[in-house]
Amino acid sequence: MTVLLSGCVGDESIAVGVDSLTIAVPGTTTPDQQAFVDRMTELSEGSISLDVSENWSGGETGIVQAVASGEADIAWATVRSLTELGIEGVNSIEAPLLIRTHDQQRAAALGVPGELIMKATRDTDVVGLALLPGPNGYPIASGGALLSVADWAGKTVQVSSLNPIEAATIEALGATPSTDGQGGVADVVSGAVQAATTDPRDLVAAGVGKDGPYLASNVVLWPRMYIILMNRETFDTLSSRQHGFLDGSVVRAQDTAMADPDLPAVATEACKEGARYGVASADDLTALTEALQPVYASLSSDPAESRLYAAVEDAVKRNAGTGSFSVSKSCRWTPKD
Repeated sequence: MTVLLSGCVGDESIAVGVDSLTIAVPGTTTPDQQAFVDRMTELSEGSISLDVSENWSGGETGIVQAVASGEADIAWATVRSLTELGIEGVNSIEAPLLIRTHDQQRAAALGVPGELIMKATRDTDVVGLALLPGPNGYPIASGGALLSVADWAGKTVQVSSLNPIEAATIEALGATPSTDGQGGVADVVSGAVQAATTDPRDLVAAGVGKDGPYLASNVVLWPRMYIILMNRETFDTLSSRQHGFLDGSVVRAQDTAMADPDLPAVATEACKEGARYGVASADDLTALTEALQPVYASLSSDPAESRLYAAVEDAVKRNAGTGSFSVSKSCRWTPKD
């Protein structure tokens, strides 16, 4: 980062701007990240050089630590990775079977849940700029789709070590959580674990075929929402005009991220490659929710989590939806008698 200095002779130099920013992204550049870059370039008329670093090393923890240390100026980080910075009270964003649709993610990002998570970054080395919708996590498993509570019993399920709510959820369903592997479909395909959660858009690339693994198309365990973070020292160095550039760019990125993914079309394409989808019954979904009551009770009574948990519940109630997406009969998996 290059700092531009100005001031009267004899006065102490005051930092009033930057001419370059490093932007770290966890994978390849997504549409919302590109929208941020394009808008920043447009508003600044190229006066701020943007270095976008894709596939940032160190995974979720590495990217959030890079922003805190100043190695990166701006990054797209998962909300759950904020716990690596000692930030508390953000785990309820992944409360199981609550946020299950893109509309509910939008409501959380733009409403009270987003405000609470932004506030949680105060008094830290990072500044939260915006909460963004991300992929929803559907369960995927070898041998058959996880549709009922009985289907989970005895399974080893991959979870993130960053949010203890994930492990608590898996245990409440009678399965064993595991933090081994990288997560998602690949670990199920390799046999490292029996089940995991994944974005349906990742199925084909991960090697799903007619012999499995199988995804439950109407069971959304939790969302993986993102937060745009900025190094606090860099943020404080921006000039007033540059803060305007930043605000406009964040709004453009957030608006782009709000676009609803076309999961039925994704399912059709994956079906051509052999992917098959199970569908849980209404009774199965009710039983899953009942099994998770201890997790909900723990969050509602936790002083650090209760406010966010209540705000998430309210956002969901105001935006009804199950996260189910349609699949053709030829693409459905049904358990054998």
